[in-house]
Amino acid sequence: MLNCLDNDGKLLTMFFSYLLCDGVMQQGHTELIENWKNNDNSKLWLDIEFDEHNINQAKQLLGELGCDAKLSENVFVNHHPAQLDQFEEQLFLSYRGVGHEIGQLRFEHQQLAFFIKERLLISLHRRPSQGTNAARNYPSLAEKIEHPLELALFIMRASSQYYLQNLLNFEASLEAYEDAHERGEGDQSLSDIAAHRIALLRLRRIFNYNRLMLSELKEVYAELEAKTASTSYALEELGDRFEHLYGLSNLYYDICSNLIEGHISISTHQQNMSMRLLTLITTIFVPLSFLTGIYGMNFDYMPELKHHYAYFYLLGAMLCLSSGLLVFFKFKKWF
Repeated sequence: MLNCLDNDGKLLTMFFSYLLCDGVMQQGHTELIENWKNNDNSKLWLDIEFDEHNINQAKQLLGELGCDAKLSENVFVNHHPAQLDQFEEQLFLSYRGVGHEIGQLRFEHQQLAFFIKERLLISLHRRPSQGTNAARNYPSLAEKIEHPLELALFIMRASSQYYLQNLLNFEASLEAYEDAHERGEGDQSLSDIAAHRIALLRLRRIFNYNRLMLSELKEVYAELEAKTASTSYALEELGDRFEHLYGLSNLYYDICSNLIEGHISISTHQQNMSMRLLTLITTIFVPLSFLTGIYGMNFDYMPELKHHYAYFYLLGAMLCLSSGLLVFFKFKKWF
């Protein structure tokens, strides 16, 4: 790793360089770039980590290595979607990768860009990348550097592994939410499920960008003359991985949506049952209140009030009326 400092000692950039020449791999600094330029049989991987303070230096380095200036500008745009461009003898790939995991279905995403030539791979990112870290620690890195496109595919696949593992771990939590829903304890987890659904929606969008980009890459690679079996296999494998991630995110999103909709349906049904019960109670007491209101009026002449058993007759009528309504409601299966 090389730390480049300006005249004031300020950190400009960090990068790793790996040179493969005659089957021997070297790790070093700027001298490897010169060695690569002087040996037509060598292959070089240059991994650059930059920030807002050293963008101009990174652009200058890309220019010196023959990278297209227009494509270079896309590297330094935040939240740039996955993209594929072919210019003369170089490929430009950009996709959304993993900086690091924050929690369940939560990641710090970052753009990872590649310039791919016959003998050169340049990877660029703003912060440490899980994918490039995995590639640097790979035991058979020399085999990957031999084919720059295959190395880029390996880095993307290593990055996607973090997505896959996180999604598979989420499945256990999803089963717990389903069990809680069956037990009628959905209220406690409803907010969590809603948050997970939003996170899955974001992931699904990212996975869709990546799989569309890879689909374009397959078409471009099919037209290239220099193809290898290992690179073709890596391309198919990464395509399957992106499709798998997109399918899982869709599946889990639908399950979360169904859990939320199911909880809302149950809550609505329970509310309707409560409203029906209140309506039935009201229906029973309205006529009783009506009778009570009539005979509670303060008129001097009310013939029924003079009857010796009028009170008991009224109570009996109210009892029969309420009992009749209860029987009718039971017959209608309203409760």
